[in-house]
Amino acid sequence: MLCLQASLGIEESEVEAWVVHGIGKKLLDARINQLSRSVAVTRTTHCSFGTAQWQELSAQLSQWAVWLLLSAAVVATQLPIYRCVLALTWHP
Repeated sequence: MLCLQASLGIEESEVEAWVVHGIGKKLLDARINQLSRSVAVTRTTHCSFGTAQWQELSAQLSQWAVWLLLSAAVVATQLPIYRCVLALTWHP
C-alpha cells in the first residue's frame, strides 16, 4: 500500500478508499489484504479523456453556470422581501 500511497500522493489511510472506489468504477479488479497492508491487482482499465469527454464536460459546466445565474437571480429578487420581513419582525 505504501507504493500506491506514494504513486497517488495521498495519506496511507486513504489508499483503501481509493482502491475500493477504483473497483466500484470498474477501473480495476483487486483484492485488499488489510493484515499484510497489500493490494493484489488482477486487472486494470486504461481510461482516456478525449474530445468527446471534453465536450461533454464543457456542456455540463455551461449548464451548471446557467443554473447558478438563474439561482442568483431568484435570490436577488427575493432579498428585498426578506429584508422587509426582518425589519418588520426584528426589534432590538
